[in-house]
Amino acid sequence: MQTENPSFDRLCRLGADEEVSAVAVTKHLGINAISSRIEALHKRHQEADLQVQAEQVRLRPNTLILKGYKRRKLQLKDELVHCEGRLKTLLAGAAMA
Repeated sequence: MQTENPSFDRLCRLGADEEVSAVAVTKHLGINAISSRIEALHKRHQEADLQVQAEQVRLRPNTLILKGYKRRKLQLKDELVHCEGRLKTLLAGAAMA
């Protein structure tokens, strides 16, 4: 996904590297940027779910790897919920304006 906003790209890269919180990533983003972020998070969450499933069906699942995948999946879900709340707030504010 390519955007026209270099600061958005930088924030997303930082968010992907978990160097900044979800709050910092979405604090300065507009409605379109947050919508794009939500789509990307949904995709990454699905990928994390597939990783969990693949590890669980192995003959001898590695519990440490599985725990890491599950932790990442929860982090993505938390960020997703935050972004969706932020988007809802922005949309409510835009409707009142």
